[in-house]
Amino acid sequence: MRTRPTTPGRLRRHIGPRVPVVLQNTPTECGIACLAMVLGAHGRSVPVRRLREELDAGRDGVSAQALAMAAEEHGMRVRAYQAEPGALRGMTVPLIAHWGLSHFVVVESVGERYVRIVDPASGRGRIPREEFDRSFTGIVLTMRPGEDFERLRPPPGEVPRFLARHFPRSPGLVGTVVAVSALLTALGVLPALVVRYLIDRVVPTGGTDMMVAVGLGVLALVVGQALVGFLRSEALVRLRLRVDLDLMTSFLRHLFRLPYAYFQLRGSGDILTRVSSSMVIREVLSSHMLSLLLDTAMTVFYVTLLWLLAPRIGAVVLGAAVLQFLAVAVFSRRVRETSREETAAMAEAHTQLVESLAGVETLKSAGAEGAALSRWEWLYRNQLASTLRKDTVTNRMDLLLDLFRLGAPLALLWAGTWLVLDGGMSLGTLVAANTLAGMALTPVASLSQVHHSLQSAAVHVSRLRDVLQETAERGGEPAPELRGRISLRGVSYRYQKDAPATLSDVDLEIPAGSMVAVVGRSGSGKSTLGRLMLGLHQATRGEVLFDGIPLTRLDPRTIRSQCGVVVQDNAVFSGNVLDNVRINAPGATVEDIVRASRLACLHEDVQRMPLGYFTPLGERGSGLSGGQRQRVGLARALVSEPRVLLLDEATSHLDTVTEDRIRHNLRELDCTRVVIAHRLSTVRDADRIVVVSDGRVVEQGTHEELVAVRGAYADLVGGDLTGTVSG
Repeated sequence: MRTRPTTPGRLRRHIGPRVPVVLQNTPTECGIACLAMVLGAHGRSVPVRRLREELDAGRDGVSAQALAMAAEEHGMRVRAYQAEPGALRGMTVPLIAHWGLSHFVVVESVGERYVRIVDPASGRGRIPREEFDRSFTGIVLTMRPGEDFERLRPPPGEVPRFLARHFPRSPGLVGTVVAVSALLTALGVLPALVVRYLIDRVVPTGGTDMMVAVGLGVLALVVGQALVGFLRSEALVRLRLRVDLDLMTSFLRHLFRLPYAYFQLRGSGDILTRVSSSMVIREVLSSHMLSLLLDTAMTVFYVTLLWLLAPRIGAVVLGAAVLQFLAVAVFSRRVRETSREETAAMAEAHTQLVESLAGVETLKSAGAEGAALSRWEWLYRNQLASTLRKDTVTNRMDLLLDLFRLGAPLALLWAGTWLVLDGGMSLGTLVAANTLAGMALTPVASLSQVHHSLQSAAVHVSRLRDVLQETAERGGEPAPELRGRISLRGVSYRYQKDAPATLSDVDLEIPAGSMVAVVGRSGSGKSTLGRLMLGLHQATRGEVLFDGIPLTRLDPRTIRSQCGVVVQDNAVFSGNVLDNVRINAPGATVEDIVRASRLACLHEDVQRMPLGYFTPLGERGSGLSGGQRQRVGLARALVSEPRVLLLDEATSHLDTVTEDRIRHNLRELDCTRVVIAHRLSTVRDADRIVVVSDGRVVEQGTHEELVAVRGAYADLVGGDLTGTVSG
């Protein structure tokens, strides 16, 4: 790519296509977003989702080497450098630079004093050279099209297609709104015709006998317009509610069908902002889309009527409308970019706030409230700066539109006066034409506002599409009633293709009705093994079978419905104790809940609560101890009488006496039990103990057999990793 020599003190101008802004959906997608931007700058528009699948990006992001290989797959010639900051001025732009040790940015141009970058976290910006040099790590990827490079245009009308697909399927309501709006438009013409009649016919002849009839007609017209306007507003309210219900239901239904890995890569705050994006789109679908159609029809109707009534006035109005549309088109790209930057900054600040509130106990215990507040304040200031940039652009656009809106009626009055003085138009026609012109230009101004809303909605549509285009968790045939035998054959798993394996070649047979314990040091892969059994993760190699049937053939939801799962940090939801215990078994009776609570050693604690099982619990189970929360989770897992019970550090917060009582109760259950634990005292009675180290099963046997071998299990016992074990 050719570049112009840098003028001292000024930015070097970027020659070639402008880099399209592509914002990351998660912090680990910065490299993928940068690659999408550079490809887009050269005319190859590749969605981030496609690149993410090609790179198999996981929770740890992607490396510069992986980005280079992916770019070459798309026909780019890539060169990687370890460069000093000053060397960037001679390189081909746009380029990808490694930034701040864990981030990638696109460099658009390098000047003597400033560097223009596109940050996938915040958008386009210009920063001082000194600031850039401090964060630049020296790693650079330059790219230019190779011989095999092919341009790829983005699919046209992506946002309109999305909006049309989710347009309310309520023909009755939509038809009512359209019909009432058409009637309102027709009624809006009558005042102008009445004024023309009064000025041209009644006033010159002094026809006072007509005034009573005209007055009654005007009164009826006013009442009619008010009633029709009321009906339109009522229909729009009902339409908005229908859109809200349909959009939110379909969005959340799809969200909860996404695989567990999706939620691992995205914070709850980020997902919440995507939910709030549906509110913006709801407004666009229920109001602005209809306004776009109706205002367009009104403009065409009024301009046509004006053309028939006064062709010259109609031509002036048409010219004013075209100028307003051109003004909106000039600003549309910048409005879209600044809206995208504002939304991304808002999501980041919101995520930080949600995480801080969720971890307020930790923050207050560590005295770290100030640090959390400072972080949020910095992000919020960044959000306000983005809002200021967006508002500055929209204010400039509004200034231009205001000039047209205020100037057009005066220009029409001036032109019309000339026509009246020349005898080309009657005074009544002038007043009527001016009234109709105002009515024609009003929807034009509304169309400009709708266009601005659609530009903003495009940003929110892209955020919703990140969810809606994700592949839902695979289905399959419903699982039969399980006996509880679980088999793992040559199972391996890694979070992404260029990452080290978390589990390697695991072979494991768990007989139905047995108790198998999985032990190992932290990070050895125990919890990942449990998630593979439940189908929360998909094995990279090998297969998991239930009663001899491959898990890939079965609907994982029908498997999990027959499993009881308790994890260390079990979620407790707002509501009462009863609701929390039966959340996955809504048909459970009080007797079922009491039985499960007795097995979990929870019943006595509940009896001491003021309202028993109807005692309200706060958010995240506030008011309960850690041990009580774990026992609520255990009772929840037991109430449906599962065929498989998976306990992942399920009793880590309990004292040894309560833990022994629970272990004794669970021993009587007729189901397969898989216990993942650090505390070896909880697993020594297992039928078989599986020792996992560095992602591999290194030992299997009973407690006595493994201690006698003096291998990895004996090291865990001897190291007193989780408590003294006798025997």
